[in-house]
Amino acid sequence: MKGTTGFEAQIDKCLELAEYLYNKIKNREGYEMVFDGKPQHTNVCFWYIPPSLRSMEDNEERMNHLLKVNKICWFIVCKACPCHQHKGHGYL
Repeated sequence: MKGTTGFEAQIDKCLELAEYLYNKIKNREGYEMVFDGKPQHTNVCFWYIPPSLRSMEDNEERMNHLLKVNKICWFIVCKACPCHQHKGHGYL
């Protein structure tokens, strides 16, 4: 059993992985965060922006095109698995 201290460490690791992933994606070309600012929990939500939409002004027309291409916004949940490491989230 993990106990309170083990559970706390597991949650801290999840939050650390979410922040790591956020930092990898936020300035990466072709990706755009759905929400401004660091994630408050373990969900990291982002859009993939195809090359044809990257130069478009951020407006309703662009969003309509984006919704047709992506259908959904992408998100990754950093799970509470002790085997997860930063290197596993580096293959984006």
